[in-house]
Amino acid sequence: MMMTSKEFVIGALILICSLLPYIHDAIPRETQAGISGYSSLRVFLYITLINVFGLVGWLIAYFEAKGKRYRFVMIVPIMNIVYQLFIYILNLKKTSFNDLNLKFLITFIVSVMVFIFYFMRKFKQSKESA
Repeated sequence: MMMTSKEFVIGALILICSLLPYIHDAIPRETQAGISGYSSLRVFLYITLINVFGLVGWLIAYFEAKGKRYRFVMIVPIMNIVYQLFIYILNLKKTSFNDLNLKFLITFIVSVMVFIFYFMRKFKQSKESA
């Protein structure tokens, strides 16, 4: 049975994504050329690619949840990972962008409240229709 090109591409992408957290091992250990505020290229690649690995997983879950009621909740971890990648790549770790601040707390509290109210409303609607 012939494998279609689409299946091959998907399989290759899954394989590449599964290797993302380990790409830093291919860099020689003696390399001390820092990048983006990190002590070495290996550290930068590890931190960045482990977050890309997580982002890919959340994006797949988001697209697979098409039509599901809980899909909107997946936007929160996706945005958090994208924000952290932005911090890491632009070397903003030592700035106020990476601090726990009021904006983050408000975003977290509002996200939790939207989550609770959404599911309370859905639960109430399902009880009324039963």
